[in-house]
Amino acid sequence: MGVTVLDERKFLADLRKQNEEAFLKAVTRYDDQVAPSMRARGYKLKNRSARTVAFIFGEICFERNRWYKKGTCKVPVDEWLGLEKHSRFSMELIYQINQISTCTTYRKTADLIEFMTGINLTKDTVLKAVKRAAALKKEQEEYDLLSLTEVTEENKKSPERLYIEGDGVWVKTRSKQGEEAKYSNISHYVIHTGSEQVGQSKRRQLKNKKNVLSLSGSKAKEQALDYVHQTYKTGKGTTLITNSDGGPGYGGKVFKDFAAAFKVQRHEHFWDPYHLQQEIEKNYKAQPEELKELLKQAIYQHDFDLLQTTIDTTESLIDDEEETASFQDFARRLKRNFSYTKPASLRNLPKKGIGVMESQHRRLTYRMKNQGMIWSLEGAEIMANMILAVEEGTLRELFFGDWRKASQKMKGLDKVSGGKVRKYMNHLDSLKRNFQIGEGRKAHKARRQSHKKGATILR
Repeated sequence: MGVTVLDERKFLADLRKQNEEAFLKAVTRYDDQVAPSMRARGYKLKNRSARTVAFIFGEICFERNRWYKKGTCKVPVDEWLGLEKHSRFSMELIYQINQISTCTTYRKTADLIEFMTGINLTKDTVLKAVKRAAALKKEQEEYDLLSLTEVTEENKKSPERLYIEGDGVWVKTRSKQGEEAKYSNISHYVIHTGSEQVGQSKRRQLKNKKNVLSLSGSKAKEQALDYVHQTYKTGKGTTLITNSDGGPGYGGKVFKDFAAAFKVQRHEHFWDPYHLQQEIEKNYKAQPEELKELLKQAIYQHDFDLLQTTIDTTESLIDDEEETASFQDFARRLKRNFSYTKPASLRNLPKKGIGVMESQHRRLTYRMKNQGMIWSLEGAEIMANMILAVEEGTLRELFFGDWRKASQKMKGLDKVSGGKVRKYMNHLDSLKRNFQIGEGRKAHKARRQSHKKGATILR
């Protein structure tokens, strides 16, 4: 006698039917349970109303009690289930849609949800879910502004080393449907306090990592300044270590502003080793291998004379005018920023923790560039922030964190417009940052003059 193989799909369908029956019983039970307390609070039962909602365990139509008191309607079951008014989807399902959308396209996200749960979605539904996450992000930012309390200096961390890296990700965007696509730069800063080994493995992770990201370079810089100001106590005991590829908006001056604002005694800036290596390979592709190695040696030993000799020799070997102009541009930048190429070992600094930006960009570039996507300006920033939230493990906090209940209570007590508060706080923050940078620059200038006087006396 042959064995009939279990049909898993039919078995799953039976389980879903049982789950639906159990869910409907739970809804009825909860309605019965809260009825006495609702009457005690002065509410009157008006009717039972049907509602269809898609949960992660399926799409279910259920009835629940509606209570009224002085024209105010209250639906206890909807509150118990965490359902938003008029929404056809549970918050857990919306959260999971957003989580999956950070890995693949909206259309494929809809297909995956349907394949795994049987719930029929469209790419437009996924887009609405992503926009809901964006709205929550704005609400969270307003809550943070309204509930902001100045952290006392005693409660701030005092890191021996503070690392800040900056770079941008270029993605295709269009302002309006039908317009020609163009490239927009997502400004990205990574702040951390070093790296540490993970258990017994060889893998390392950044300590106290914080990502700051915006389509506005100035806004990203301001957010990075604010975060450090609120989190860390910096000063003479802090070494600020910064790293970038030196591109527009990420030059040495930007990071000198950070050093001035934080009033650190020591600031070490690096020309990102990965990008520097790329520049060398590009400009020495057609040159003798010996010259390329000689240039690297000049950088590793921080020998400017050897660098100059190597550059002069290389330039003499180039015949093409266009190639000569390109190489001269590279040579000028290399000589101008030579101090930033000094290896960490020659600065008595650990190499680990410097040059981490490329690995941090990997998820952003995979989702937002490598799949040939064209984004709206708003959509690009939303998706980039969600990708980083998934990486940092904070996306669930955005949907289900305690801040949401606290925010609702705050809105009930205080009718202040979040937009007005935001505008006022931004103005104050801008004044504060400009003052800190100005004072920091004065302190740096005074220290330099003091060092010069000391050197004159020694002579």
